[in-house]
Amino acid sequence: MNKIVNSVLSQILDTNKKIKIPKQCNRVLLDIGTSYNAPHAHVWTRETEDVCVFAFEPNPFNIKCVKSGKWLGSSWQNPLQLDIDNLNTKVFLIESALSDGKPRYTEFYCAEEDPGTSSMYEPTYMSVKEKVNVPVITLKNFFDLFPWDRIFFIEHIKIDTQSSDFDIIKGMGEYIKNVLYLTVECNTIDSNNVQQYNNSNMNPLMMKEYIESYGFECQRWKNNGIFYNTNMKDLWDEYEYYFLENE
Repeated sequence: MNKIVNSVLSQILDTNKKIKIPKQCNRVLLDIGTSYNAPHAHVWTRETEDVCVFAFEPNPFNIKCVKSGKWLGSSWQNPLQLDIDNLNTKVFLIESALSDGKPRYTEFYCAEEDPGTSSMYEPTYMSVKEKVNVPVITLKNFFDLFPWDRIFFIEHIKIDTQSSDFDIIKGMGEYIKNVLYLTVECNTIDSNNVQQYNNSNMNPLMMKEYIESYGFECQRWKNNGIFYNTNMKDLWDEYEYYFLENE
């Protein structure tokens, strides 16, 4: 196994080097880009025992907030904060960025005012609190170690990574076919029609067409893109799609 992949995932691997899934869990969701409060992981797990969430976050400030269960900034706080009792029982925090390409380390820009706008891409006008080096792996690296013999599909992957969404989707490879619901950020252009990040490779139309080429139906394309896997249409009524649009 690649050394960076092993370093990132070692805490969630069993003795057979497979991703550990708690015995009581038979549903798996991925929260990619948790921000400082991991609201999706919080809501997905707060009223059920059979859900397991793998949450990816590279920003060390956000990681500290999620682990403490509280906002450590100076002013505002979102009311939805991950219950730390669910950490390492239902929610597993993976301290890494995701992209495509080979596992590596890269510079990551930690935003000053809103840590949820931190990115692998340099902001065009937002102030940077700190620039740090973080590990980067792909979803294929993760899914290559996933126990598909027990969990046959991923219920929902939510991605909100400030211009890295398309890179992350491409880094999933053919495993995208195993995802029931997929949510992505459509673009990173602000209300004044200004691109928020330099050198972003994100092409919204190409991303949409790429996802649809794998059999996904776009349910909505606005601030966020919502996609349902038509190859799993028989599961749409059994598993409810849920996304915190304004959180």
